[in-house]
Amino acid sequence: MMKTTTGLTFFGLHERCMVLRVLLLIIIVTHLIKQGAFASIVICVYNNGAIYLAADSRVTAVAKTANTISATPKLLKFQKTCCAAITGNYGSDFYSKDTGKLIADINLLTELRIICERDYSSTERLTFRIKSVCNTLSESYAGFTELCRLTGLKADGASLMFAGYDNERTNFFVSVYYIGKTNNPPFVEVFNSGTSSTYLGVMGEDAFLGAVLFSPQDLPNKVEQSDELRVVLSSIRLGVPISESRMKQTILALFELHKKYATSMSADKGWIGEPYLIYEITKTEVKQLQ
Repeated sequence: MMKTTTGLTFFGLHERCMVLRVLLLIIIVTHLIKQGAFASIVICVYNNGAIYLAADSRVTAVAKTANTISATPKLLKFQKTCCAAITGNYGSDFYSKDTGKLIADINLLTELRIICERDYSSTERLTFRIKSVCNTLSESYAGFTELCRLTGLKADGASLMFAGYDNERTNFFVSVYYIGKTNNPPFVEVFNSGTSSTYLGVMGEDAFLGAVLFSPQDLPNKVEQSDELRVVLSSIRLGVPISESRMKQTILALFELHKKYATSMSADKGWIGEPYLIYEITKTEVKQLQ
């Protein structure tokens, strides 16, 4: 379940161990139930000297009795020419089964939002700030993972994406940081405009949209795509400039395809919902597309 403030977070190894020892004592005398917060899809495109980064706003809290759905932006302005986004199981509330009281609240999205608001005007090197934030959130997630282990629950991992323009390196970039996912390298720069002229990617539940973007020939005939969508996606792959308005409509069409077909066509849950947030990132600013 999403909250506007964080109860217990884990910023340092020493502090984290101390808090976990206390929580372990609590766990001995009571039971915990978990509600996990899930975010599903981030779409990222580089075209015509700009990055387009988009995310939906549905958050699904998973509990044993029923799922709870709320709307929270998962795409944030990180610095003047950079944004951050998150997908996956990025935290939980831990409640006492006996008293119903909140014992621990670990929420990477809330923590990321606080960092973005606090450090938006930071003058530190962008690459340094990104890795520093990733390390901080990774420590917090380690606390979440440990609580899940102690209670026999599963932490599925989360993913962070940073996309923007680096004035020092004078290039656009897209970097992904995997938290709690042992099968992935922790930090990968998946796009750099100094070495590539196009980028089209999906983070999160990417099975269905991955097929739409990269192997449309394998999709069943009943997946209805407009001719306009096919033309624009092909143009993006070839580096043909696409107007801002067409890019926006293309991204919205991809969200709707995922919402309509992902559950029946793949292992994806298809948990997305409005409002959809789309940012255009240039060399000088981040602009929200209305």
